[in-house]
Amino acid sequence: MNRLANGIVPGLAAGVVLLATARPAQAEHGAAVCELTIRGHSIVQLTLVERGRLSQLRFENPGDSIRLPAGEYRVERVELQEKVSMVPSFPPPGPWFEVSAEGPNELAVGAPLYPTAFVRRYGAFLRLDYDLVDGAGRSYRQA
Repeated sequence: MNRLANGIVPGLAAGVVLLATARPAQAEHGAAVCELTIRGHSIVQLTLVERGRLSQLRFENPGDSIRLPAGEYRVERVELQEKVSMVPSFPPPGPWFEVSAEGPNELAVGAPLYPTAFVRRYGAFLRLDYDLVDGAGRSYRQA
């Protein structure tokens, strides 16, 4: 196997924690490790899920970019500074996005967050919902 004892795949950025028991075969057999630019800031923890696999990649304080194997991913969890985190939902949040060697690879996640309001009418009543969303429309709440 081509893995380090701590479960991190060689070539990935420091601070990455592999949460699955086994790494997908393509990453072990030399799949391209790509750079994903993060369009956002204030991220304390970012967790991605790889499509078709049980593996999750967790990035602590990812900064402006991260390195990960080519493939399709979904944002599973985001924690921001000041105890703000992405609201979990069912079905799981967000669409799948592709990371490829051809690039460019970019992900809008984290701050800045934009306040949004939704008004719904129920007969003579109005319901006002307030939400904080990132550049991709993911909802966040303060803990």
